[in-house]
Parts: sequence; C-alpha cells; structure tokens
Amino acid sequence: MSTNRTAEPKFRCVDQIQAVATSGKVSARPTAAFELIAIVLLALSTLVAVTTVSIGIARADLPGVTRAAN
Repeated sequence: MSTNRTAEPKFRCVDQIQAVATSGKVSARPTAAFELIAIVLLALSTLVAVTTVSIGIARADLPGVTRAAN
C-alpha cells in the first residue's frame, strides 16, 4: 500500500472556486433575495395550511359534540 500523496488537489476546479471565493467578486445579494423569497413563501404556505385546517374543523360534522351541546 502506497502512502505517497501529492499536494495537488484532487479536483482542479477547487483552485478556481477558492480564487473566486476569496476575490470578493461574489455578491451575497442574490442569496439574500432567495432567502427572503423562501421565507415569504413559507409564511404564505403556513397561512394557507392553517386556514384550510380551520375551515375543515368549522365544517366538520361532529355528531357527538352536537348531541352534548343540546
């Protein structure tokens, strides 16, 4: 078994990714915009789910509850 390892990275694109990441040319704004959109859509879907459950509970025919109330 050989333990000869070189200092060269396994993938050549690693150097390019590190160069771009450290150059400061990558903007965080698109990421912030995507996060904001995701948060708004998550809140909207939660609101839709809560409304659906509330309407389902309000329209449910619960004979045991109706008889107990009378």
